[in-house]
Amino acid sequence: ALNNSTDGDDGGWEVQKTKRVEVKEARRLYVGNLPQQVTKDQIVDLIANSVNDEVDPQRVEIVRTKQNSRAFVGGVSSKLVETAISELNQTEMEGRTITVQWEQSKSTKPRNRRQQQQQQERRV
Repeated sequence: ALNNSTDGDDGGWEVQKTKRVEVKEARRLYVGNLPQQVTKDQIVDLIANSVNDEVDPQRVEIVRTKQNSRAFVGGVSSKLVETAISELNQTEMEGRTITVQWEQSKSTKPRNRRQQQQQQERRV
């Protein structure tokens, strides 16, 4: 970073070193086949009880469909995610067998002709 400074004989500019922080793309915990009316509090309690640690409700995203819901939980360490997976995957919640795993990365494969055309146009 550069700061304008009148002190010194460097032409009025002072150079400051700044820390670079690498931000890795965070992976989230996926919890699938949840009951349609599941709440954030239920998901937070489920995960927190399995890993014996707090889960931030602000880091829980719920996606609802007509048949069921799924949730994505961020801000949990890799070690705690592995614990949650081993303890919760294929367990039951309100009569449904839930799936707990790492979130899968999004596919870049086009879903329809319009997306195919857009991808081809970008390549040209």
